[in-house]
Amino acid sequence: RRRSGLTGGSSGFELAAADYNRTVPEPPFPDRFPDVRAAALRHAEEHRCEVKVPEPGRAQAVAVLARLSRASHVLVCGSDPAYTPIHIAAALGLTGRIDLVDPDEHHAVFAQRVFTQHGFTEKLKVVEGRAVDVVPYLNGPYDLVVAGPFASLAEPLRSAVYRLLRAGGALVVDLPEGDSIPPAVAEFGADERWMFGRLGHFAVAVKLR
Repeated sequence: RRRSGLTGGSSGFELAAADYNRTVPEPPFPDRFPDVRAAALRHAEEHRCEVKVPEPGRAQAVAVLARLSRASHVLVCGSDPAYTPIHIAAALGLTGRIDLVDPDEHHAVFAQRVFTQHGFTEKLKVVEGRAVDVVPYLNGPYDLVVAGPFASLAEPLRSAVYRLLRAGGALVVDLPEGDSIPPAVAEFGADERWMFGRLGHFAVAVKLR
């Protein structure tokens, strides 16, 4: 009797899919804000910033999650200063607003300039300081918290995020490069107050109560 190559622990289908993912590049993703990305790359080079400007598809993915969550009040920390936030701003409703936490005054000025140029001046509030120092003292409530690759979600930041999010609100974590989820992020999965999952480059936790 003929055996299908699609059965067994490591199926031919699984191996073919893995090989396909390794060999076929993702198609180019349309950039909604090419001027912002170009300016962000210049800014990073001029100021020798360690902050990496994401690819267009990655920034737009955060905007899609913001839209799906129907967020109107968003907290962003540990992100690039303007490129990802401008995508989020474009996904919010007319009354939506973003609180951007960043310790670098140059980033604050850059973000404010970009938002003004795109007509989003009223949507942005910059809070200067390290997330671990300032987030615990914010008031909220937020519908969505976006933690970029430079945000550490260890205590006391993790407790602050729980307090600041409304019930049903979501935390989106842009994961560092690689397949592993940082231990501080994985702890959300062990906390019964959260519904936790992974969506590609992102870990997502929804506050249940």
